[in-house]
Amino acid sequence: VLVRGFDIVLMIGFAVVVTLIREPMVLGFYLVAAPLSLAMIGFFRNRLSERNQRFRQEVEDMSSSVSEMIDMIPVTKAHGLEQQEISRVEKNLQQIHRKGHRLDRLNAVFESSTWVTLQITQVICLVFTSILATRGVITVAEVVLYQFLFGLIVTSITDILLMVPYVSKGLASLNGLSVILSEEDLESRAEKTRLETVEGHVEFDQVSYSYSYGEDWAVRNLSFVAEPGDCIAFVGESGSGKSTIMNMVTGFFHAQQGRVLLDGVDQRELDLQAWRQHLAVVTQSVLLFSGSLRDNICYGITDPNEQRLLDVVRASRLEEVVTDLPQGLDTPIGENGVRLSGGQRQRIAIARALMRDPKIIILDEATSSLDMITEKKVQEAIDSLVKGRTTFIVAHRLSTIRNADRIIVMKAGEAVERGSLQSLVDADGEFAALNALQ
Repeated sequence: VLVRGFDIVLMIGFAVVVTLIREPMVLGFYLVAAPLSLAMIGFFRNRLSERNQRFRQEVEDMSSSVSEMIDMIPVTKAHGLEQQEISRVEKNLQQIHRKGHRLDRLNAVFESSTWVTLQITQVICLVFTSILATRGVITVAEVVLYQFLFGLIVTSITDILLMVPYVSKGLASLNGLSVILSEEDLESRAEKTRLETVEGHVEFDQVSYSYSYGEDWAVRNLSFVAEPGDCIAFVGESGSGKSTIMNMVTGFFHAQQGRVLLDGVDQRELDLQAWRQHLAVVTQSVLLFSGSLRDNICYGITDPNEQRLLDVVRASRLEEVVTDLPQGLDTPIGENGVRLSGGQRQRIAIARALMRDPKIIILDEATSSLDMITEKKVQEAIDSLVKGRTTFIVAHRLSTIRNADRIIVMKAGEAVERGSLQSLVDADGEFAALNALQ
């Protein structure tokens, strides 16, 4: 488009300069006829830009809907809702098809109307130059010359108009890209403090965070200090702010009020990428890669020690899993570990955390997918893992936090109780009520 645009500019410039030198009166006619084409460009361009913008957004929404449907296939089949989902997606596809067809028709009308208008202006040019020739202002040969030059201008303007739909689509895509590129970089590493060593000291100082920017606080006025080696557990009902706190420790969210201090440095001033290299996270939803079991356990470690890997496998109670696999640690486990059970995937995630030998550990419902026997074994491995490391545990099953140094009970984003397991049970408050339910 850019190369063709450059050629068009050269041709129009050539025609204008030659006409200006030979007969400025004919150039005046050109200047009267050209705005007619430009007015048509403006009229159609606004409509095309608006339609292209809406169509692009609808295509993106449709892609998101299809991706969601693919992810939900197991749930859809389990409930026998295949036909309903197919009908829903097919309806959306038909709407996209109809709108795309209307957009193509608008483009066609634009192109044909432009062609007719420009041909009419060319006929008018012929009449105008013929009148000048009959009056002796120009010769018959010059009529042919000016008709050729005007035809060159008309052809160039036609090419510009034909490029408008493609330019409109391109501008719509560039607009979407500019929205992404113009977003503020929350983790810009320029001039950020890089901690060479991490001790594991974490402090929340009157921290508040809201997903709706000041309304319905997910976390409100939370303060606590985790010394290196401390194990702090967060309990409470769903929606009380536990996972939000873990996301703030990780640096995914920043405090909207108050401060989060990591080894005494404000989180906003740290190079978080470097700091996260000393962090390990085990979440409720385990994500695995389609490589081998070894690749998943050693993720992010360029030259893993074989003996340490075997120790980690034993500590996370994966020996039987490795033995049962046909190629042991080198067995491909399928996309997202599709060939493994939920409990096995959970233990692999714990092994991945063990392999990193982190200073700070986040366990967000890390044993939620395990049966009671396996949970006991993995809990023993976790107990050995957390020694000497700052650990944050989010749990609904209170059996997983019995060895925590401190338990913080969350309710509606606020810490309503703090203390050891026994002291909270004796206090007969929120924690005691949760404990009684289990």
